[in-house]
Amino acid sequence: MVRFNTSLVLILMGSLMFTACSTPQVSDSNSQSNPVASETTNAATASDPKSDLNSLQKVVLDTTNAVDAKNFDQAKEEFEQFEEYWSKIEDGVKDKSADTYKQVEDAADTVSVGLKVSSPDQAKLLDALRSLSTTLEQYTNSL
Repeated sequence: MVRFNTSLVLILMGSLMFTACSTPQVSDSNSQSNPVASETTNAATASDPKSDLNSLQKVVLDTTNAVDAKNFDQAKEEFEQFEEYWSKIEDGVKDKSADTYKQVEDAADTVSVGLKVSSPDQAKLLDALRSLSTTLEQYTNSL
């Protein structure tokens, strides 16, 4: 029985070694042979922070208008777009200004949670949205 297990282990190890050795190595030809092409590709896929900040401002404005009209269902729909744009730039904002990042996160959380309750507090939502708008505007102007 011990002999069988030892043989089985040896067969499995050999099989794994064969698989590891026969796996083709994939290389990124752009990054190795043409560093300029790689940088161009990365730049093309990177988002434009100012464009994303403008999109965030539009989301905040549209959400504010809906909350101002007490149309909380529309406000919730509008604000659902916030994370789409914020996720593209939040790391850069955090790296540049931890305070701004925290202010945006806190205000966005207040708005998000405030829109999920059955009876949203209009005044509290408007305050959070104004704070969020001001913070984003100040950050945009600092770029």
